[in-house]
Amino acid sequence: MGVSEQQLSLLEERRRDRPGASDAEHVVHLADELLRELQATPPIDLRMVASAQQVAVIEPAQLPCAGCLLLDPTGGHFKIKLRASDHPRRQRFTGFHEVVHTFMPGCRLATQRRCDPLELPAEKLDIEGLCDLGAAEFILPAEMVEADLAQADFGLATVAAISERYDASLQASAHRFVGLWPEPALLVVLDVRNKPSERNDPSAPPKLRVRYALARGDWPWIPKHKSVAGRDPLHGALAGQPIEERSSLAGFGVPYDGPVHLSARLCPYSDPEGARHDRVLALYRRVHPTA
Repeated sequence: MGVSEQQLSLLEERRRDRPGASDAEHVVHLADELLRELQATPPIDLRMVASAQQVAVIEPAQLPCAGCLLLDPTGGHFKIKLRASDHPRRQRFTGFHEVVHTFMPGCRLATQRRCDPLELPAEKLDIEGLCDLGAAEFILPAEMVEADLAQADFGLATVAAISERYDASLQASAHRFVGLWPEPALLVVLDVRNKPSERNDPSAPPKLRVRYALARGDWPWIPKHKSVAGRDPLHGALAGQPIEERSSLAGFGVPYDGPVHLSARLCPYSDPEGARHDRVLALYRRVHPTA
């Protein structure tokens, strides 16, 4: 699947052959085709996939960004550098992100760098967003994960199992869960911090707040930075209790009265500087009122 400088890139070929599809669809299909060619099984081997795209070297380095893709002008092969201080699963995502850069126009003309954080709405995906999309497909191939979910229970225990099987982060696995679970689901990611207007106020105590929400189906909008009411079971999750119970969205103060099934866990993480952050992942699905 490698390309020379005189040829169209893989993405350009797909645009020519399937003009009605979006770039996002092209990138996902290219990743899936490569996995089928390689007969890959989870966890997907980064070095095997990278080698198929003419990446000869993957190495850690002291970098100000998450990673970069460089071309060896003498041999025509690529090299990937990954930020040495990042968690191995973060490096893994960055590595696949750089592999997807080899699908893109101009990948042989300039060094490609992945900066973080990158949060773009799906309708505004640029090349970096497309590379993140392709990396997610390489790490958590939709067809494989969907088959696993067909035999699984709703909740973060399944997310943790997916995370281990595919060597993916819990947060990425939760995203995939929401996208592929066979009924409407809502993910809310929270952490303990001050809201933006309080950052310069030393007297303001940090609270459990919404970092972001990801929904599939008809769910109310969950406001970013919203603090969670004190009696909400999410505070039990923050204290380290695994939460699996019938609940509601009342703690977010949103207009939704129907009962929900809540699965929540404390999932702390460390940033690149080594500081620990208390993060709560919460999954919701609707419960029929008579259930």
